[in-house]
Formats: sequence, C-alpha cells, structure tokens
Amino acid sequence: MNAYSKTGNVQEVEAMLAKRIYEDEKLGEKMVDTVMYNVAIKAWALSKSPRAGSRATALLRQMKETGVKPDIITFNSVLSAWSKSSGHINAAEEAESVLKEMIVTSKETPSSLRPNTVSYNTVLHAWSQSPQPIAVPRASAMLEYMIRSQDPPPDIYSFTSVLNVLAKSKTYSDKALKARMLLDKLLELSQQKKELKPSVIAFNIVLNACAFSASFDEDAKKQALQVAVTTFSQLRSGSVKACAPDDVTYGNMIKAIANLVPKKSQQRGKLGMTIMRQCMEDGLVGEMVWKELPNCVSRKALESLLPQPLIEIIRRGGKSLELVDLPRSWRRNVKTKARRKLPSRKSKTRKEEPSVATTRSVIKGPRGISEASWTGKEL
Repeated sequence: MNAYSKTGNVQEVEAMLAKRIYEDEKLGEKMVDTVMYNVAIKAWALSKSPRAGSRATALLRQMKETGVKPDIITFNSVLSAWSKSSGHINAAEEAESVLKEMIVTSKETPSSLRPNTVSYNTVLHAWSQSPQPIAVPRASAMLEYMIRSQDPPPDIYSFTSVLNVLAKSKTYSDKALKARMLLDKLLELSQQKKELKPSVIAFNIVLNACAFSASFDEDAKKQALQVAVTTFSQLRSGSVKACAPDDVTYGNMIKAIANLVPKKSQQRGKLGMTIMRQCMEDGLVGEMVWKELPNCVSRKALESLLPQPLIEIIRRGGKSLELVDLPRSWRRNVKTKARRKLPSRKSKTRKEEPSVATTRSVIKGPRGISEASWTGKEL
C-alpha cells in the first residue's frame, strides 16, 4: 500500500483501504489505523489531481467518523493535497479551512496536533498558487501572525512563499515595493535568527515582481524600476553575507529594464549593456539572460560584445547564435537545473525544459514591449 502511495496510484491505494475496512466490518476487528489512512491521503497529495484536496479531506472526515484519530501527519498531508490541487480555484481557501480545523482540534487533544511551521508553509504555498485576488492579504496576514506570535515561527520558505504571492499579483500596482519591504523584514530578522538567512531566491523573486509591473501606470513602473536597481545593486555589492547573484538574477534584471524603461530612452540600452557586461564578468550568461537581452539592447550593441569570429559568421549568414556558441568564460558559473540550491521544502517535479540549443537567436529583433510615456531621465 505504501509503495502504491509513493507513486500517487490512488486507485490501488483506495481499493486496498476499502478492502481492509470491509474486512474489519466483517470480522469485527479494528485493523485500519491512522497509518493506513495517512498512506491513502499521502497518495492523493502525490497524485497531482485537481480532486486531491477534496478526496484527502473526505478521508479525514471518514477517519473521524470511524473513530480513527488523525495525527499531525494526517493534517499536514491533507494540507499538502490542497496545496497541489492547482486545478481547484478555491484550493488555498480550503487549505486554510483545514488549518483552522487543525487549530481547533489541537485545543481538544494532545499538543502533538498543534500546527507547525510545515503546516503554515503548506497553506502559504497554496496561496502562492492561487489566482484569487485575496491571495496577497491572506498570505501576508498569515506570515505576519507567524512573525508576531512565533507559534509557529516562520522560516525562509515562509517568506519566499509570500514573496511569490506578491510577484504573481495582477492587482497590486505597488507589489514591487511591497515585495522589497518584505525582503527588508527578512534581512532584519536574519540578524537575530540564523535559520532565516536569506538566499538569492528571495532577491530574485523581488526582481521578478519588478519585471512584471509593466502593466501598471507610469508611477508604478518608475517605482518598480527603482526597486529593481536597488535590489540588484545590493545583491551584487556583496553586502548580504553568503548571498550572490546568479544567472536568474541577471535575467530578471534585464527583463525589468526591457519592460519598465521606454524604448526611446537612451538609458534603456545603456542600462542593458551595463548589466550584460557585469553578467559576462561574473560568468553568468544563462538562458534567461540570452533570451531577454535583445529586448533592451540594439543589434549593433549586441554585436559589439561578441568576438570577431562570431560576428563574421553571423554577417555571412552562416548560422544564428545560440547560448552554447558563446565563449565558455561568459557562462562558466551558470548552474544547471539539477545543481541549483532550492529552499528546504521539496519542490514538485518540473517538466524538462527545452535544451539551450533551441534558444532563439540573439540577432533577431526584440519582441514587442508596451512603451511608456516618460523619458527615463530620472534614472
């Protein structure tokens, strides 16, 4: 049963559980216990089915009705199932409801059922996947409670989850500033607690929030660009201990310039070239950098960065330049996906992305970007 559960084979797991329940009723025994239900709920959490949360909750209800007592693993597995029910529009709200039920239950039973950091983080993860407009205030309120009460205390994953909620928001025009303020709070708390030591991921999410502020008004764009420049400069200065930019940092910064600085502004190309030269110096020219660069730097400027042999190949029309064609020194410090350090929480398996050989040519014209009306001289 546990083997089927680990592969997310819910049909086999549910069938085996139903058989054991039937045998218990027939023989008048009580062989089905908390562990068996936990295995079944875990199977749904791993199934990636839009029904995962509702089925896991149904099993929790069934446990209680049959006198089988749930434990902390039971509740956290149900929360996990809801956080992975991405096809369910109310998954985050349902997860929060289960958390509230967990809190109530913990007051009536031994303290071992008290929600822990994993419990809260799982709900925060659910909000980070939610398209609901209320995701930002709900996730922010939950994190604020964790910070204030320390029951349970937040960890780095708590902060990055709420940063993700902000970055994905399409309604908060000041999301870049809000994300930066949350990062500042994390940096402040990290001085007191070592377990809150920020990683480059937190900085990258703030830059991502800036880059995706292009749909807001001009004041919001200026604010987002200022936040991006400040955040990038702080990270590259080395002032944050054991935290340095990676290729995603540079990709997000270049994307922010492309999306937030007007096309006709002279600062657009200058900023793009400055960031690219720093990126080359650090050996962090990755896929995202190479993909976004043509959106803010002219063809002529791009060619000025390339070694002469590559320029001659392009001008002869022999081939288009791919990431793998660039000098090895430019990408010497780019980590592969398998080597990237992620937060302590296990991340779900991602589909394999196209190889770098499919990256579009850098010499192609930039994609359309909505043009802002301000001049960019304030930079």
